Amino acid sequence: MKKKINLLPLELRKKEKKSFLEGINFKHFKKVIIIFLPFIVWKLLIWGINLKMKSTIEKKTKEITELTQKIETLKTSAESELKIKQEKLNLLKEEISLKEEEIKKLKPVAELVSRRKNFIYELLKTIAEYIPEEVWLEEISIEKEEDNFSLKGFGLNYKEISLFLSKLNQFPYLKELYLKQSEIKNEERYPQAVIQFEINGKINL
Repeated sequence: MKKKINLLPLELRKKEKKSFLEGINFKHFKKVIIIFLPFIVWKLLIWGINLKMKSTIEKKTKEITELTQKIETLKTSAESELKIKQEKLNLLKEEISLKEEEIKKLKPVAELVSRRKNFIYELLKTIAEYIPEEVWLEEISIEKEEDNFSLKGFGLNYKEISLFLSKLNQFPYLKELYLKQSEIKNEERYPQAVIQFEINGKINL
């Protein structure tokens, strides 16, 4: 590597340095500094403001991100809770629906039981009102499964038995009544011959 050698005498070298420093116009340099100083200060001020704004934006962005995450967490939690409540509500609705179905099924049974109770009461009341003096009963039979009705008794003559059967046919809870059998009996417990009869029919409920 080559080195440059200054062949000038030492005195000339010093003079050369002095002439360089003396050649600088400090007044002009001062003017340049005065002109550019505000620009530099303005640049530094803008840079400081930008730096502060950048820091503020980053801080706000972080806060927004955290709030968004919290909102999503709360939203997920609320949706999960709402789903659980909805499932409970659906189960409750199903239970209510089942209860309503049970009530619908039991209602006709309850109505039938009520009608049967009324039927027995009304039947006995009607028989007491309609039965002639010359007719008396020994047995009343009701088969609930097949809704069969049977009435057995005695009468002094066919006229009174027929009249009794005709009145029973007006009873709304009985239908298809007919005289199944009748037979003249001579028994010691009666002072004269009597007619033993049986009336059959259906319960109309």
